[in-house]
Amino acid sequence: DLSAINARIAAIQEGIYEHDESPELLKALGIDVYLHHPAAFEDDHSIVVGKVHITGQAFVIATGAHPNLPPVEGLKDVDYVTYEQIFTLPELPRKMAVIGGGPIGAELAQAFGRLGSQVSIVARGLLPRDEPEVSAVLSEVFADEGIRLVRGRAQSVREEGGKKLLSVKLTDGTSTEVECDTLLVSAGRGPNVEGMQLEKAGVKVEKSGIPVDEYLK
Repeated sequence: DLSAINARIAAIQEGIYEHDESPELLKALGIDVYLHHPAAFEDDHSIVVGKVHITGQAFVIATGAHPNLPPVEGLKDVDYVTYEQIFTLPELPRKMAVIGGGPIGAELAQAFGRLGSQVSIVARGLLPRDEPEVSAVLSEVFADEGIRLVRGRAQSVREEGGKKLLSVKLTDGTSTEVECDTLLVSAGRGPNVEGMQLEKAGVKVEKSGIPVDEYLK
């Protein structure tokens, strides 16, 4: 029952929020909380939030991330989900295709495979940033669990007859199609820093995030 699973996840998240992260709790701990206005740097020691100017010796940037969308033709014309919406699906997908073999894609592929979905992962490999041995072991585990790994890159997607067809260029140069009723896009994440004017603080931003040293500076 996917709806029951979703409800349990939402309840756990709400419990964590209420007990550890709510504005009321933070204020009770003596922490000033500013909501509903974005923060922007004025220089390396001051930010503005709405009409409030805040100065400090150091600032922690912890604004989270958003899903990256890969350059797949037709993606914007079909329904798809990312990790942000995956646990709001009303029903368990019969067939799910996952674009991306990183940690999030692999985790969600296994979760839905174990719940009963037929899952295909479209990626050149699993966990490409980890050691090759890790990828090899995980590939064997997924094969044993019935999760199909389509080694290649998604080129385009279209809807036809109530289903989605994902065209894939395989690593051997040939092409194939992957059919699904739910498409999960898990092609990495980008930093939520738009509008923060980090350049005024001398902070560099790359596609994957903010580069830091061993002290997270």
